[in-house]
Amino acid sequence: MTSSKIRVAYYVTGHGLGHATRVAEVCRNLLILGHSVTVCTAAPEWVFRLDAEEKHQEHLKFRKVMLDYGAKQADALSVDMVGSLEEYLRTSVEPRESLIEAERAWLTQEVIEVVVSDVVPLACAAAEAAGIPSTCVSNFSWDFVYAEYLTAVGPGESKLRSIAWQYHAFLRALASRLSPGARRGTALRALAGTEVRREGGREGGVLIKCFTPGVQAGGREEEEVF
Repeated sequence: MTSSKIRVAYYVTGHGLGHATRVAEVCRNLLILGHSVTVCTAAPEWVFRLDAEEKHQEHLKFRKVMLDYGAKQADALSVDMVGSLEEYLRTSVEPRESLIEAERAWLTQEVIEVVVSDVVPLACAAAEAAGIPSTCVSNFSWDFVYAEYLTAVGPGESKLRSIAWQYHAFLRALASRLSPGARRGTALRALAGTEVRREGGREGGVLIKCFTPGVQAGGREEEEVF
């Protein structure tokens, strides 16, 4: 057991049980190490409590909150791509600022010390607003999935395409940790449609190049140097 207990907020996408099952195991080990964990998700609570030892249950808290949507499905094999984007827009993009403020206030009130996400983009932005570190633990991010969905919408659907920018706060944190000795032109493809690269000749700064998925050829390209 560690000598210093850390208060962790673990944000988990509520779509399906795959993310929740993985997070449950990470949480179990965090609890064994003596940390306290509050799981923030729309997934069912029992998934996270099932494998946690009885003596650790009091340090595992659960907070019902929905900050992302996932995919809209008619059945186990059929995905409504446009419908999924519309629901995510309604759930996470349009109320983005109010959601971030609500989460920032909660993180501050609960004296949370670190945010972990699998893989809710608003969690990273809320952590940045609260001035605490965040990280993502996952085998994919939702913009990787939505990049394909965006091919189903017209070029004029700018609101739907804005979904690609929901991980920006996490990319900023990732870029700040790139090794100064990284080779010129070496790219870390962190997320679909996004390139994070340390460029020579830019006073040692880190260049983040973000492309709107599906429209790279003739669409928007923006960059920011840190």
